[in-house]
Amino acid sequence: MRAWRADIAGDLDAAEQLAVAAIELGERNSVANAAIGPSLPLGSVRWQQGRLGELLPILRASSHEGDRGGSILLARGLAEFDESRPEAVIVLRAAAANDFADLPLGSLWAGELVVAAETAFLLDCPDVGRTVRALLEPFADQSSFNGTWIAPPIAYGAALAAAAAGEAGVDELFERALAVCV
Repeated sequence: MRAWRADIAGDLDAAEQLAVAAIELGERNSVANAAIGPSLPLGSVRWQQGRLGELLPILRASSHEGDRGGSILLARGLAEFDESRPEAVIVLRAAAANDFADLPLGSLWAGELVVAAETAFLLDCPDVGRTVRALLEPFADQSSFNGTWIAPPIAYGAALAAAAAGEAGVDELFERALAVCV
């Protein structure tokens, strides 16, 4: 919880140190999969720092068959490295199967789709971008929620999805995202 509070306060270094310390404490005390819980705030920090790829071992370990949200995060981590981009495209497109119909609805849905939009943009996947935009745009005046705190504006994801798809309206969606932040 202190890691989340430090992140919300804008102290990303302290948030990272607290999350890493929680992982180390769990490992020293033989907690199974000690990195899984603290990887949530750590992932948020690393995403904000542009360092999500550093969590690739945790993303691989926590992702499993049928976990669409975990697959989206894994694809985003893989997208950080040129050599793993082909695998990232495969993982992202598998997560997007059936137009994301298998992605569970709930508090994580919009945030996971925002990450999918960013991943589609980074990997040049216009097909995924079109799908994500259609899903997110009706909610563009809201923020996503990751189960613990408010995350990126949904319009940010819709804008990235539109950009990935090469569609019009990107600037307007980014302006809406900024308005939601304000």
